[in-house]
Amino acid sequence: MLDLLVKENKGDFSHLFTVGVVHSGKIKDAIIADRPKGYTTRIINGKALRIPIDITSFGENTLSVLVQVYYLKVLIK
Repeated sequence: MLDLLVKENKGDFSHLFTVGVVHSGKIKDAIIADRPKGYTTRIINGKALRIPIDITSFGENTLSVLVQVYYLKVLIK
């Protein structure tokens, strides 16, 4: 996907990045790929966040998941 963005922008890659979200059961992970230089692709792996099963710790742990999703939304816009 990042290669297609670079081709569409005719080599102007300094501001381009691709965001991916990996869902695996109750675990969510964010991955960001960008190109700081023309020949290097950098993969930034976010913190894997777990959605709790127990209702007593649901509020405190779920907030970090929602914050990460909101951050990705703002980053994409």
